[in-house]
Amino acid sequence: MSAQYLSSDSSPLRFPLIRYGTIAAFSFPIVDAFLIAFAGFDYPLSKCQFQATFGFPAPSCGLSRSFVAFVSGDWVSALQYHLFGPVFFLMFCSIIVVSLTELRLKRSLMEFYAYLFDYRVTLSLFFLMLAYYGLRLYARYAVVATPWGIDQTALWQFLKVGADSL
Repeated sequence: MSAQYLSSDSSPLRFPLIRYGTIAAFSFPIVDAFLIAFAGFDYPLSKCQFQATFGFPAPSCGLSRSFVAFVSGDWVSALQYHLFGPVFFLMFCSIIVVSLTELRLKRSLMEFYAYLFDYRVTLSLFFLMLAYYGLRLYARYAVVATPWGIDQTALWQFLKVGADSL
């Protein structure tokens, strides 16, 4: 975190309960991943409740398993379960660290959130995730061969393994 986010001209921290809620909300999936990976806990429900209800996977299907694989050090499986899993894991960790820093300094670091949730970054991430979701659905449910023999490439096989594991 650069010094500009910790400048003394930042505003005083208002509504600290929001920071505690943020820490609780963003740490839950991380703690869950560590408990499953290292303490032997297991998922209490089926793999994806959205899929069990509607019959097809949600855009976030595989994120929990990606987090577990990521904290276990299995990077390949983490990326196969969900390409954005490590990205979201690191983003969750950074939000927790910033919230804890705000509570410690009693100062708002809104500049960090403005940078992290800049509309261009957020829209880009949204459309990339939407395109990835469409590609995963196509890889999972397409019955015809892909054009130009793409289905024979290592990248497509990597994507197909992750899509089939949902």
